[in-house]
Amino acid sequence: MPLLNTRKLLEEVLAQPDLTRPTKAGRCPKCGSRVWDNRQKQGNWPIWKCRNAECNWRVWPRHPQMNYGNKPAARGGRTN
Repeated sequence: MPLLNTRKLLEEVLAQPDLTRPTKAGRCPKCGSRVWDNRQKQGNWPIWKCRNAECNWRVWPRHPQMNYGNKPAARGGRTN
């Protein structure tokens, strides 16, 4: 029985659209409209954005994780 449930769950997941990028045709995976391609822009812009004002689909750039816990010691400074 668990194998059948796992197979059913896998089929459901694979049937859902990939919302992390536009379709191969350059369309919004949520509503099918055209998308803005902002990959060349610098600043606080979504990488991909749906052109349909009623659709709120966007993909934002990933920023590196800030590691505040392991700061290196300053040169010549004390480490404690």
